[in-house]
Order: sequence, then C-alpha cells, then structure tokens
Amino acid sequence: MKKFQCTTGGKISTDKNEICNAQNKIGAVYMCHDCGSKSSQAEGICNPVKMKPSYFCGTCGNAAVEKRALCEPVNTTATYKIIDGVFFI
Repeated sequence: MKKFQCTTGGKISTDKNEICNAQNKIGAVYMCHDCGSKSSQAEGICNPVKMKPSYFCGTCGNAAVEKRALCEPVNTTATYKIIDGVFFI
C-alpha cells in the first residue's frame, strides 16, 4: 500500500486525500528544536532539526524516529493493509 507525506507539515498517511500537499516519497521531517513545529522543508522552521522518520502514527499521521513516541506506530517501510480501520502487517 502506498504512503504519502505532506510537503508542508510532514504528516504521513496511506490516503492521499488526507494530505494537503501530498508527495509519494517519504522524506525527512524538520522539527523546530524550540517550539516543536514540523515541516518537510527546513525553510520556515525557526531552529530546524532534521529527522528521517522510521514510523508514523496510523491514527493522526505524525512522524517519529522512535515508535514509542506514537500512539499507533506503523513502520514507514512496512507493507500492510487496512481492513475496517485495522492495520494488518
């Protein structure tokens, strides 16, 4: 199943319609060290720290390096199906 990442906020989803500016490639996410703002572009972030997300939340789409930072972590490279809202890897 394909995954899409928002080029503005860096969120990840399997549904392209849930992403405002969708791209097919999962890339880096920049997070502000001071305020926590996120973007897939360093421009516009006051104190950017680059991270390559290994996981994304199956519920809200937030990206993270460690799975414990998310409520429903899904590996960004995993192949899976969603049936009735349930993830099957």
